[in-house]
Amino acid sequence: MRQYLQQPLDWADAMGIGRSRMVAGEFGCIRTLDDCARYLDDVLDVLETAGVHWAFYAFREDGWDGMDYELGRSKVPWAYWRAAEQGLPDPLPRSPTPLFDVIRRRLQ
Repeated sequence: MRQYLQQPLDWADAMGIGRSRMVAGEFGCIRTLDDCARYLDDVLDVLETAGVHWAFYAFREDGWDGMDYELGRSKVPWAYWRAAEQGLPDPLPRSPTPLFDVIRRRLQ
């Protein structure tokens, strides 16, 4: 991850753009993947070490649960999809999960 994200950092350095003027505006992974927490942690470690700002992807989208890290890693129940089909609010309760904690601890 460090090597991959080094590319824009090198470009900014070469152009004389301060890293504090850079923003990683959208990143994430599908919450059900085995190494999603590690991926998020690795990306955030590189960005924060480099002094780059980041803005987290909007994880509560209507009708898609892929990056809603407060749901944990398990599949959502049918009630989630039924509400989406009916245009109703998502009925699932949210709570801290180990996956969301990767992001939450950096927001405090």
